[in-house]
Amino acid sequence: MAERYAELLDDVAAKVARMARRGLPPMEDGAAKDFGRRVADMLAEDWGGASVYIPKNLASRFRRRDAELYRAFTGDNVQELAQKYGLTQQRIYAIIKAERARRARAQLTFPGLSGMFP
Repeated sequence: MAERYAELLDDVAAKVARMARRGLPPMEDGAAKDFGRRVADMLAEDWGGASVYIPKNLASRFRRRDAELYRAFTGDNVQELAQKYGLTQQRIYAIIKAERARRARAQLTFPGLSGMFP
């Protein structure tokens, strides 16, 4: 279920980012509602008929898990981490890559404060 949740949110984020790259100027209420409707329509097209449950605070739980997994990663313990967290090795590598990128962005945004981010 958690993988499906992440897949749905990743899909939403990718679609909104694609739309933003095409240019999103500041919008009035009506335009903002139209934009929201376009996103909803895309979700309905791609995810219509699927039963998706999105529990509250799951995203923060994933962030904590990903940070913990990143700290435990040594480069040669992917199989061990996959078993511990119930994930595939491919997913472990994806999490490490995403967490590394998130931390790099945090360092660029807040120089000298990298130790404050788990």
